[in-house]
Amino acid sequence: MPNYDLTEEQQEMRRAVREFAEQVIKPKAIELDENEEFSVDITRQMGELGLLGVVVSDDYGGAGMDYLCYVIGVEEIARVDGSHAATIAAGNSLGISPIYYYGSEDLKRKYLPDLCTGNSMASFGLTEAEAGSDAGGTKTSARLEGGKWVINGSKIFITNSTNPLARVCTVQAVTGKRDDGRKEYSCILVDNDTAGFTAKTMHGKLMWRASDTGELFFDDCAVPESNLLGKRGEGFHQMLETLDAGRLAIGAMGLGGAQGAYEAALQYASERKQFGKTLNSFQATQFKLADMAMEIEAARGLLYKATWLRMQDRPYGKEAAMAKLYCSEVFKRVATEAVQIHGGYGLMKEYHVEQLSDHLPGDRMVVFSCIQPSGEIHVGNYLGAIRNWVSMLDEHFCIFCIVDYHAVTIEYDAARMQEMIFDAAVANMAAGLDPARCKLFVQSRVPEHTELAWVLSSVCPMGDLSRMTQFKEKSKHHDQNINAGLFTYPVLQAADILLYKAMGVPVGEDQVQHIELCREIARKFNARHGQVFPESKAMLTASKRVMGLDGKSKMSKSLGNHLGLLEEDAVIREKLRPAFTDPARLRRNDPGNPDICNVFTMHQGFSPSSVIEEVDRECRSAGIGCFDCKMKLADSMNDQLGPVRERARAFRADPDTVRDALADSARFCKSVAEDTMAEVREVMGIA
Repeated sequence: MPNYDLTEEQQEMRRAVREFAEQVIKPKAIELDENEEFSVDITRQMGELGLLGVVVSDDYGGAGMDYLCYVIGVEEIARVDGSHAATIAAGNSLGISPIYYYGSEDLKRKYLPDLCTGNSMASFGLTEAEAGSDAGGTKTSARLEGGKWVINGSKIFITNSTNPLARVCTVQAVTGKRDDGRKEYSCILVDNDTAGFTAKTMHGKLMWRASDTGELFFDDCAVPESNLLGKRGEGFHQMLETLDAGRLAIGAMGLGGAQGAYEAALQYASERKQFGKTLNSFQATQFKLADMAMEIEAARGLLYKATWLRMQDRPYGKEAAMAKLYCSEVFKRVATEAVQIHGGYGLMKEYHVEQLSDHLPGDRMVVFSCIQPSGEIHVGNYLGAIRNWVSMLDEHFCIFCIVDYHAVTIEYDAARMQEMIFDAAVANMAAGLDPARCKLFVQSRVPEHTELAWVLSSVCPMGDLSRMTQFKEKSKHHDQNINAGLFTYPVLQAADILLYKAMGVPVGEDQVQHIELCREIARKFNARHGQVFPESKAMLTASKRVMGLDGKSKMSKSLGNHLGLLEEDAVIREKLRPAFTDPARLRRNDPGNPDICNVFTMHQGFSPSSVIEEVDRECRSAGIGCFDCKMKLADSMNDQLGPVRERARAFRADPDTVRDALADSARFCKSVAEDTMAEVREVMGIA
């Protein structure tokens, strides 16, 4: 029978690390997370405590402990903060381990003492834009020339690679071909100060914001041949073995996070009173807490067993993968329940559970919205939609879609469709939709949109569609092409939203009717087949509707009454000259009414408050004419949109960056869509 008791050393590890985490990390965790700040001081203190190089022999400056001590250390840090747990997990499993297990004696002596004490950090360069788990997609290469490895390529999402302590990176590169024609992979150490090496810190993460994540670039980086880890061609197996061990540490992060969330909920439930009783006296709360404790204990048993197998030099890869998955899922479930027990306070930063649950992207509300690639993005789109979307990026998990399927319901130029899709992506990214903080993709790249639309059309009455105001309006403007697609447009829109189970949809007032229909479609489907879809809610933008320059209808690309978001300043000024203003103001000396003037509406969107107040006052007293008012607006627009135009020019000069961002988002969204459709097919009996 195995002995489940911890050794004295393991117990002491838990006690010491828990005390350190509570006293040193916890008081600073929220501030560091909000500022996206990697703490050199805390990292060095963690090194002094023995949390770096935990399993490394003391011959090289390590603590010489067993692997369960390492797992417990990560668990106890994660109980308080995921960022610092990530620093320790990556610092040991990905940074130190490859050097310790595969490096030559000289390399061990050179790097390990400083790495184990926290005086420097090492990283593991595996992931690329198109390679990670699929190591076969690795493009970074290394060729041997004159006794040196010359490395070219790039890596992304590399932990501990750009902070002030970052010293060296283990780079997996293609070093040739095997006899069977397959790629040969090797792992090579590259010092961060090597000529041609560039490291760029990545910001805007949804989680672990106080840990260091970087993008690395290698441009003819030359390092000594002796920097090779192990033998040439062993890199692939070294990578697999490194990741197997690393899964135990990631499992420990999930386990520790769950433990921290549970303890926070338990304490709150014993203090908070409702109806004269503490929350933990209510059976519903007791059931939640009991389930949480049970799942945590099951996760701990699974993780500790996998760790024990490794310590016995027995196969443990399968168990490590199972432990990583299960601990992560338990963390999500426990953190969600902990927030529920806290009620409204669970969303307040003063309560530690907010800090823990904030590291779970899945717990953020999913927000979905879309834009058509039917022409130039205009300032009405920016004020009414895009700027509002940008403001949501940090608060919600945002998915934005360029809906090319919707665009084909009206007359369009097929030869220019790809160009218009690219233009829409450039404009949105330049305006602030950072692909690192949201998902931006093209609708047709995820065919599940149309599959779900067909399914939902079976529960949507034609009478509901015939009452849609937008269909009537579009039919007037496109009377030569009143097609079935235009009629069923709202069903496809509902599919766009429900495919990602979005709870929030930022829209203008003219789209509220569509969201209500989406809710009704979800209700009808759920009533017929069982609960699958949430009832999404409209998130109304605070901006006023921007009318076209002709003053007759909403600003529209198809009507040609718009100001392009990326148009140059001179063009904006020329277009504003004849723009429709207050129809009652016929002469320069007549007082105006800003409340009914579309130019003033745009002032409210672009101008600083001092200019808005001045224009409002001077217009009413005839102190300013319409022309001068328009030129002031042009000045304000140029101030705000000038940087947007600059970013757009940069994106156009590097189109692969835009296309790669769209492709990455599409891959993510397709995986979500596939899961949703699998669920839909199952409940419908067509799986």
